[in-house]
Amino acid sequence: MENYLGSMIDSSFWNGKKVLITGFSGFKGFWLNLILNKLGSEVYGVSKQNLHSQIFLEYSKNHQYKNNYFTDVTDFKKLKNIIDEVKPDIFFHFAAQPLVKTSKTNPETTVGTNIIGTFNVLEIVKNSEWDIVSVIATTDKVYEFPSKNNKESDPLGSVELYSATKVSCENIINAYNLNEDSKNKFSIVRSGNVLGGGDGGEHRLLTDILHAIDNKVDIKIRNPNSIRPWQFILDSLGGYILTAQQHHNISHNIFNFSNQDLSELSVLELTNTILNKFSSDIKVVVSDEDTFLESEELRIDSSKAKNILNWNALYDLEDIIEKLYEWEISKQNFNVTETSHKHVVEFLNKTTN
Repeated sequence: MENYLGSMIDSSFWNGKKVLITGFSGFKGFWLNLILNKLGSEVYGVSKQNLHSQIFLEYSKNHQYKNNYFTDVTDFKKLKNIIDEVKPDIFFHFAAQPLVKTSKTNPETTVGTNIIGTFNVLEIVKNSEWDIVSVIATTDKVYEFPSKNNKESDPLGSVELYSATKVSCENIINAYNLNEDSKNKFSIVRSGNVLGGGDGGEHRLLTDILHAIDNKVDIKIRNPNSIRPWQFILDSLGGYILTAQQHHNISHNIFNFSNQDLSELSVLELTNTILNKFSSDIKVVVSDEDTFLESEELRIDSSKAKNILNWNALYDLEDIIEKLYEWEISKQNFNVTETSHKHVVEFLNKTTN
């Protein structure tokens, strides 16, 4: 795969920066924490007490996180107190209810976390007395016509509640960015389906596959021919980091991040590739259980990120599955910390100047 070109991750930019991450104990949030700690940042987190990724839970067996505040982003007063206390230089807002299925069974939490939580972040940061670089993660599912190769300027729309909340977030963010009284502006990052060690999110394809392998039971998949904009976790976060770095040059922007080489990879093809890597002989069963409305095909165009940020995906499918395999094996050998550190170091060796 190509390396990053031009705009490398600038270690001097991140060294000593105070960074606050909502969704800190989540899959993306915790991997970002590992990267930024390695870059010398002072990282703080906001997490819900009962929502943690597998990588956070594995790390928590041997580590304590004194800078992680357990509160809900829907609690305006508590969130404001945290932000005022930390006074972050950079803010990554990841906290969300991210699942289409859960939005059907728990719409109130989905709307509250995704819309009210994001509003709270916007309102607090807008009225802060110091400069804050803010990057807000939405989703690849905000486009009105999901099957086309969507650019950032393409029309937004939704076919179900989860994506509707994210479209709403983007409209609210845009209103804040257009407000002349807001000195702090907000960049938006839209990522595809992210793969990597330590997710563990319920009702996610990768979690279901690994659970089936571990328990030697057949894997049930709903939509074998579905296409998603797959990418490796560290590729996605590298784009988010570059977005924050360029914020002062462009004020705010919107970027898609997706590995274009994997843009036509189906759910069934990905599943079989993982099963082959793990030498698993379990069967793939197509299931019509728990059917709910979601797009058959999702595609996003990352050319803007390549042109402006000089971002490229570093990891091809073989690399991604190898890293996933290494991480899963490390759980059995009780060396998750060492393996995760190794993956971060390898990534930064390719991307930092």
